[in-house]
Amino acid sequence: MPESWLPQQGAAAPIEAGTLVVARTGDARAFVLTAAGGKITVAEHEGPLPANAVHVPAPGGDGLPRYEDGSPLPPFDEAPLFEALDRVVGATMEGELDLSGNPYGARAFRYSFVDGRLAELRFAERVPRPAALGRTPPDGLQLTWSASWERWLLWRAGQLSGEQFLEGAQIAGTWPYIALAQGLFEHDAFVAGRRTLPAVAPELALLQLIDF
Repeated sequence: MPESWLPQQGAAAPIEAGTLVVARTGDARAFVLTAAGGKITVAEHEGPLPANAVHVPAPGGDGLPRYEDGSPLPPFDEAPLFEALDRVVGATMEGELDLSGNPYGARAFRYSFVDGRLAELRFAERVPRPAALGRTPPDGLQLTWSASWERWLLWRAGQLSGEQFLEGAQIAGTWPYIALAQGLFEHDAFVAGRRTLPAVAPELALLQLIDF
C-alpha cells in the first residue's frame, strides 16, 4: 500500500508516460512512480537509487527537492548563475515568478537580488496577483510575473527570447524594476550558462502528485 504522501494506485497522471523514483529526505525507502496511459502505478524501489532519483522534504520541512547526487532541481539549478553575475550597487529587488503547471504544485518562486546578484531563491506560497504595470505589487515585492511552466521551459532552452516569454506573461511592477529584471534574466552570462544546464525532465511533472 502506498505511503500517504504518495499518489494512489490508478490516480490520473499529469503526463501520458514516464517514470520517477522518489524518496523522502532522510528515509531509506524509495518508490517508483510510473505513468502509463495517463494513470499512475506506485511500487517500492529496489536496489541503488539512480542519479535522477528525487529526494523531497516532508510536509512543512526545510529544504528543497534535490536529485540523488545532491544537485538542485530546476529552476533552483540556475541559482549559481545568478550568484556569479557582476555586482551592481543598487540593483536590489524582491520578485516572484508564478508558473502555472509547474511540478511543485501551489508554489511560486521568490527571487531576492542584492546589488545585482542573487541572495536567495526559494519557494513561496502561490498567490494570484493581478497585473499592474507601473504600480508596485503588494507584500513587499517589487515585481511579480505569471506565466506557464511550458513557456518557461521554452525560454530556459533558448527557444523563446525574454521578450517572447513576456508576451504571454502577466506582470506587476514599476518600469525601473521591470528593466532591472530584464537585465538580470537576459544577462549574457546567465543566458549562456543556462543553455549548458541539463534539459528539464518531463517526468518531474509527477512531483505534482506528491505531498511535500
